[in-house]
Amino acid sequence: IMSKKTVEQLRRILDIHYVSQARIRPHFFLTGTSGSGKSYNVTALCDELMIPLVEINCAQLTKEGLSGNSLSKALAPIAHSGMAPMVVFLDEFDKLFIRGNNNSELADDSTTSIQNELLKILEGKTTSVFTGNYGQYADSTIDHCLFIFGGAWNGEPDIDLDRLRAFGVKTELLGRVGLIFGMEKVKLADLLHAVETSELLDDY
Repeated sequence: IMSKKTVEQLRRILDIHYVSQARIRPHFFLTGTSGSGKSYNVTALCDELMIPLVEINCAQLTKEGLSGNSLSKALAPIAHSGMAPMVVFLDEFDKLFIRGNNNSELADDSTTSIQNELLKILEGKTTSVFTGNYGQYADSTIDHCLFIFGGAWNGEPDIDLDRLRAFGVKTELLGRVGLIFGMEKVKLADLLHAVETSELLDDY
């Protein structure tokens, strides 16, 4: 029941973002254990509302200047999105702070740098994105994007802003992403019902 209510809340937020033509962007955290449907529901709602989606795996992010998938590279698709409202889903955001299922006492240098980059993005109207050519970047509009920060946070229930701060999320970031929604793990009976009514099962 809780997850169904959460999904309706998420649909309302995404709809407000779309209808307002991105003038309203209530960025939020989406928590819940693995298998609770965070990625699935965000993707399904964006499909339903026809909102373009960029999904970023935060576990693979590196700070700018290091080899790997920096934010400027991960956000490259927005350069071709025009000004239509869109969603940027930062999946596994908790992996920036949690290593090997142990809570980090302090965010490491890379995590701090990525948080600072995110702060600049949330506060600004443009950001620098990788063009695909080595060493070349271009400014791209970012203020039409709604940011969703998804993570399991060790499967802890009832995650709040104070708990996120204890994990190492900067207070400045929490001040710009003040909403938190939690998903509950899907019950076995619901999974069985989904399988029994699935077109995928008929295909098999």
